[in-house]
Amino acid sequence: MSVCRVNKSGHISANRKVYREAFYIQVHELIQMGYERMNFGLYQNSEEPDITGELVRAMEAVLQDEQAPDWVIWYSVYDDPPINKEGRYGKHRQRVDVKIIRHLKGKRPTMQFEAKRLYNRSSTTEYLGRNGLGCFLSGEYAHEHQEAGMLGYVQVNDEATWANKIKSHIEKKPQDYCLCKNGSWTKISITPKLKYTYRTSHIRAKAKGLIGISHIFLNFCNSSN
Repeated sequence: MSVCRVNKSGHISANRKVYREAFYIQVHELIQMGYERMNFGLYQNSEEPDITGELVRAMEAVLQDEQAPDWVIWYSVYDDPPINKEGRYGKHRQRVDVKIIRHLKGKRPTMQFEAKRLYNRSSTTEYLGRNGLGCFLSGEYAHEHQEAGMLGYVQVNDEATWANKIKSHIEKKPQDYCLCKNGSWTKISITPKLKYTYRTSHIRAKAKGLIGISHIFLNFCNSSN
């Protein structure tokens, strides 16, 4: 992917495709930098909200680090923010686990992530179910966006094992997951330190067209990642 140029006011000076690619890369790099600040082994038995809260706290520390890349000044990250969508108000609004925003004048680029623990036999079902990946496929989450992500918190086995399990479930019943003809499970390299990152593309019936999903597996089994 190409890296876009940003002028002194923070506005994108390259074309929209290059700009979207840069945003996509930087979101993944921010997750990677936050994850690296965590003591992985402390969270082997933790609940998802606890891990997510610490991951967001670590990303916020990156945003305030004077040694961080210059581009971080344009970003904010949110833990469990409500989703503003017509028909749901106040406390009845749904909440996505992580939201990352890039600050621009006008409509701001946003990427939402849903997180799931991967720790027992039911984890694959939970990851892919209506409260996991299904939130994006139904259009309940990220209904105005073309990209979103799943965070898999690995607490038993390893990243490759869980990636293969989830891949197998999706490929056995691609119609159940609205998989695009050319949107099959693909390993991608956005930032080298997120070694277990994959991508799928899906057709949403109740939202705006296609959505690409990044599947990022983070290992919390031990402290020697």
